[in-house]
Amino acid sequence: MTWALYLFFVFLPLILLGLKATSAAFSQSDLLTLVLPLGRRGIVLWNSTLYALSVGGFTVGLAILVSTALWRWGQGRWASLCWLLLAFLGVPPYIHALAWSEVLRSVQNLLAFSDGFSAPASGWGVSWWGQSLALLPLAITLTLIGFGAIEGNLVEAALLLQSDWRTFWKIVLPLASPTLRAAGGLIFLFSLLDYSVPLLFQRNVYSLEIFAEYSATNQVERAFFLALPLLLICVLVLLFSLRGIRNIALGRGWGGKEWQNRLSFPHWFTYLQLVALGITALFVFVPLFVLGTQTQNPTLFYKNLLVAQSEIRSSFTIMLVTAVTSIFFALPIAFSMRTQHKLDWINWFLILLPIGIPPPLIGIGLISLWNHPTTQWMYGEIWIAILAALLRFASVAILVLIVQVRRIQPALFEADTFFNVSPLRRWGMIRLPLLSPGILFAATVVGILTLGELGATLIVIPAGKATLTLRIYNFLHYGANESVASLCLLLLLLPIFAAIIALVLSSAVYSRWRLDQHGERTT
Repeated sequence: MTWALYLFFVFLPLILLGLKATSAAFSQSDLLTLVLPLGRRGIVLWNSTLYALSVGGFTVGLAILVSTALWRWGQGRWASLCWLLLAFLGVPPYIHALAWSEVLRSVQNLLAFSDGFSAPASGWGVSWWGQSLALLPLAITLTLIGFGAIEGNLVEAALLLQSDWRTFWKIVLPLASPTLRAAGGLIFLFSLLDYSVPLLFQRNVYSLEIFAEYSATNQVERAFFLALPLLLICVLVLLFSLRGIRNIALGRGWGGKEWQNRLSFPHWFTYLQLVALGITALFVFVPLFVLGTQTQNPTLFYKNLLVAQSEIRSSFTIMLVTAVTSIFFALPIAFSMRTQHKLDWINWFLILLPIGIPPPLIGIGLISLWNHPTTQWMYGEIWIAILAALLRFASVAILVLIVQVRRIQPALFEADTFFNVSPLRRWGMIRLPLLSPGILFAATVVGILTLGELGATLIVIPAGKATLTLRIYNFLHYGANESVASLCLLLLLLPIFAAIIALVLSSAVYSRWRLDQHGERTT
């Protein structure tokens, strides 16, 4: 039943959109009007693909260097410090672009007195840099999980026969390659589908073409057929990354046997690690420094938040409703994925597919489905934005809860069937407490991602209503000011505070688990 409801809500808008576009296409006398835009924009698609490939390759390579440098923290209590970087994943990429554009503007002012030197303020290079740093936390997190899933005994046995560097190159990297491919594939998708950063640096990408075509013509069929090549690329990349994503959710990369020996790397590799750590430090401190400098007056910061209180209220409403609703979708599906079957890859593909759907296409599909006189209660209110965010990020909640379900011993779930209690009480007293850490984490992740959602919300948001992200993005095109910097700082600090709270709670859980493992305390 839950699977049917999930498939209905996720794919019904796209199916109706495809049927409507196909019907409109065959009713036209000249079908070339739909095919020609694809040819004219082939160069844009090629540039967008190369751009996403370069971001994915560079980010994963940088993550490998950072992860190997942090390998000493790969196990134990202090490993949670590495996960603080994941908090920055909830920061919209255009905030990083804003911070680095201010840095480039300052560098330009410094180089204005020198002849022959200048810093580019726009172009593919600076867009690539901003997008790569925005997605670096995801790459580091997945890379650490991939390295943590490697059985320590295999590495220790290989060290007896060959050098540390050869072991890393011939054993560690091949064993972690499925996860590394998954990291590269996901980063490629996010870079290919996000148009906020390239647009700020005056570069056009194919996902923006879909939004521009629909905005200019208001013709569903033109936007749908224009999105098909991009959708095909995303589906192929998802299939390429499917095995690695399954390994992340079903594997043991969330804490395995601690390695007795640490690998030693050549000096040139160590220098590259230091450079990668330096870039990571810039990623963390540059946005904080730039936005903090622009909003150094606490009174002005508070006044700017008051001016945008309507958008803040709408954003938090959408965030909370989406986070809670996603759990009701995700929990039964994750629970049904406890056991593995031969055709499980189909279920995994259906779960991951919304991640690879262009956000403008999701928005257009929802408009086609709900823009009718009888459904104005949905289309004319913020409920349509909630539904858009739910379609985009419910997959994330499902993946997080699959990890949580797989970490619980199946005997604990099976034991509750021996108690003569109602299913509702069984879930409330036994299963939900066991799943509560994953539920809390999934709702937090979905809420943070929803708070920064732009691609679909920009299309479906009703007239006269706006979110915090839309307010920031609209003002960014007129240059950063203190008001925009204050709102960006709010979006930057919220995930950090959430990560600190999660770190404190996870440290308490870890300490209790250690006591239980050593027999000093039983629960």
